[in-house]
Amino acid sequence: MSFNLHGRLVMNIKFVLSVFIVFGWIGIAPVSQAELVYRFTGHITQIESDSAGLLAAAGLSIGSDIHYAFSVDFNHQAVITHYDGSVEELEDLPRPGEQGNIYADLFYADFLEGVFIKDPVASNMQWPNGALKNDGGIYSTLPSFSSGSFFHDGGYYSMSVFRDNHPEFWNVGDQVNVFSGANVLDGRFSGFRGVVTLDQISQVPLPSLAWMFGVFIMVIFKRERGYLRLRAGI
Repeated sequence: MSFNLHGRLVMNIKFVLSVFIVFGWIGIAPVSQAELVYRFTGHITQIESDSAGLLAAAGLSIGSDIHYAFSVDFNHQAVITHYDGSVEELEDLPRPGEQGNIYADLFYADFLEGVFIKDPVASNMQWPNGALKNDGGIYSTLPSFSSGSFFHDGGYYSMSVFRDNHPEFWNVGDQVNVFSGANVLDGRFSGFRGVVTLDQISQVPLPSLAWMFGVFIMVIFKRERGYLRLRAGI
């Protein structure tokens, strides 16, 4: 009996140590070396229109504070979510086999939080030829113009942070432009422009898995206690 118990104890210790090593490594590893969170803060500099009354309803005016955060991965394509729930990747331009003078790099950028306007009624309506959710990033060039942005679009509303170079080359401290606009169902429009500073670029970490390791330990020792009670005839 003592030999069996000793052997089981050694095996369980080895198993626990291996789990500890694996989970410890995963707990400090990032989700992706390419996935980053970009955070911006600034203020509204211009009211384009408020004929729809959305800015007044939100308490926004020139000088109001605004902030934004996007989770970005330049190695993955931008995606859109359709009204039927299907998700579609957006292709870069020109597409394979095509030629043209327009270049567009479309990459993954998920809107996390920020100040933008939308009509609560119109935003839930199906936008003709549009999508329920359209988050992403784009760098596009024309013969005489280039622009890079992160965007967040939906039913009858749109917002973006943008400047004249690829977002991959934006640095902390850079000033970036902002636009947010929305329509109500009768066509009236509200919109503002602003300026924000890129305050932080940080990696997206995995949530700690220490609690999972603790669960493994509890299961192992609970099993061993049951085994000992069984051998003792309790």
